Amino acid sequence: MAGLNSFGVVPYSSFSFFFPEVIRNLELYRLVTGFLVPNPQPMQGLMEVYMLYTFSNGVETKKFSRNLPDYFFYLTITFPVMLFGAYFFLPPVISLSPALMSALTYTWAIANYDQKVNFYFVPLKASLLPIVSLGFRLLVDGQISFLLALIGMSAAYLYNCTETHSFGPLASFFLTQQGNNANRPGSSFTRWVYSTGKLQAPQWLRDILSKMTGVDYSAAPINNGIHVTPGYKRGSSGGRFTRGKSAFHGEGRRLGTKEE
Repeated sequence: MAGLNSFGVVPYSSFSFFFPEVIRNLELYRLVTGFLVPNPQPMQGLMEVYMLYTFSNGVETKKFSRNLPDYFFYLTITFPVMLFGAYFFLPPVISLSPALMSALTYTWAIANYDQKVNFYFVPLKASLLPIVSLGFRLLVDGQISFLLALIGMSAAYLYNCTETHSFGPLASFFLTQQGNNANRPGSSFTRWVYSTGKLQAPQWLRDILSKMTGVDYSAAPINNGIHVTPGYKRGSSGGRFTRGKSAFHGEGRRLGTKEE
C-alpha cells in the first residue's frame, strides 16, 4: 500500500477506514486495510512496518505456537473493539496502524514478560514496553496517535481478560499484589502480575482454515491452561491471583532413570 501511494497509483485514502464509504460502497476491505496503512512519513512508516511484522510474528510463534486459527480468532476479537473505539471516540483518521501495533505490543509483552528489549536503543523489560510505547506515541506523534494506541491496548487488555477469566493485570495488581504485601515492612508495589491463557478458536473456524490452507487445524491444542508469571498462582476467587508455591509435592526423577 505504501508503494502504490508513493507511485501515485492508489492513495492511502482508498485503504483507510472511513465508515460511511464502507457502508455506502460495501468496501469491506477497509475494515482490514485501515490497520495496515503505514505512517505517511517514510522513515517512520518503514519502522512501523518492521515493528508490526516483528510483533505479529512474535505473537503468532510464541503465544499461539504457529496455530493459525487461534491467532486469527485473536484478531477477530480485537479488530471489532478497535474499530468501534476509533469510530465512536475519534475523528476520521487515515491509518489505524497505531491501534494494531499497540494491541500486538501488549499481547507480546505479556507472553514475554521477563525478556529484555531495546526500544529505540533504550534497554528495558518487556513488561514496561506497552506503557513506554504509549508515552512515545504521545510525545512524538501527538494526541490522536496516542488515543489510537490506547484503544488498541484496551482491545488487547479485554482479550487478556477473556482468555484468563479475570479482570486483567490491573485488577490483579491492586487486589492481590498490594493486598498480600500491605503488612510487610518495606514492601514494593511495582511488580505487575501478568498472566496469559489459551483461548481456542471455535471448531468451525478450525475446519474452514484447514480447508483453505491444506493444514489440519481440526484438533485443538492439548495445552489449555493459564500461565501466570512465576511466583504467582491462580486463586479460587475468580480472576484474582495469589502468591504461593507450586502445588506439586511429588518426587522428582532424572530423565532416563529406571524405577526399581
